[in-house]
Formats: sequence, C-alpha cells, structure tokens
Amino acid sequence: MKIIRFSRTLALLCGFALLSLFAVAPALACVGKTLHIAAAGSVQQEILANALATLISERTGTTTKVDRFSDAQAAHDALGKADLDIIVAYTAQARSEILKKPAIAESPALYEAVRDDYNQNLNLVWLAPFGFSDVKLGQAAPVARKDTLKKFPALARLINKLGDSIDDATMAKLEGRVKAGKTAAEVARAFLKENKLI
Repeated sequence: MKIIRFSRTLALLCGFALLSLFAVAPALACVGKTLHIAAAGSVQQEILANALATLISERTGTTTKVDRFSDAQAAHDALGKADLDIIVAYTAQARSEILKKPAIAESPALYEAVRDDYNQNLNLVWLAPFGFSDVKLGQAAPVARKDTLKKFPALARLINKLGDSIDDATMAKLEGRVKAGKTAAEVARAFLKENKLI
C-alpha cells in the first residue's frame, strides 16, 4: 500500500513539474517567431546588432536575424512599422533627427528625455546604454518595440546584461578586430564569451 501511495505521489509531482516547465517556457522563447534586429550602416552597428542577436538566441533559444539598413532613419522607420523588433540607437541622433527637438548637452538628462519621449509617443523602449559614447551621436543603447517586450517577458532583463559592458576602449578594440578581417558575428560572439554572457 505504501509503495502504491508513493508511486501516485511521485506521478503527481512529475506532472506538476512538467506543467511548470511548459508554463515558464513561453517567457523564455517564442516558438515560430523570429526576432529582427537592425544593423544600420556601420561596423559598430554590425557588432552591436550581432551581440544582441547572439545573446538572445544563445540564452533563450529564440531565432534571431540581423537585418541591414543604410542608415538610422531607415532602421527607425522599419521599427515603427513592426518590420523590426530591436535597433541600436544613439541619444543625440534620436533627439535631433527622429524627435526633431533641440540638443541637450548633458548625457544623463539627454538619455532620460529621449527615453521618456520614445516611451510616451512612439511606443518604443530604450534599454540600458552599452556604456560608450560616440563623439557626435552621444550614448548608444538598444531600443525595442513595446509589443516585442510583452511577447518576451524576460527579454528586457536579458538585453540589459549588456548595459555598461562596452566602454570606449572596448568598442574601439572590437571595431579593430572587424577591420582586421574577422566578421562582426565572430567578434560579437567572442566578446560575449569573454564576458561570460553566453
């Protein structure tokens, strides 16, 4: 009798474990959905887009694709039309060219102003800045569609692991590796491995 009760208890526990697994899985990956990430016209963009794509695919099992665009405006337009899920944007460029607003010199204030404007008026979310600043364009950060983040509840937290992980010297080193002959995908993967992100 004790053996039968034990077997039933074990079966119930296994059943609950399986149900829990299926309940959690959609939060990590969305089966059949490909996340599209933009690379807009530069070596730097290629590296960052590939870093995002590799991080997401390796850590969640979700299929990712890097789509290439000629410039930031084209990538932003595609993001607005839901042809893309994530872009890499620059705060000063976003403020002047996308939002058509006066420049703000101070980096924290600029990031907050752009983040709030995108969130309220464009339904786009600025995530944690990578950690380096381009001389003309200001801070670089991933920008994602709100509906994408809702479909992938763990995505924002995962992407934010790249926050403050790339300073100016590191970005220059990564770009140098591509210019020396490595592909952006190879360089991005090596960087993620070196920093134990994958």
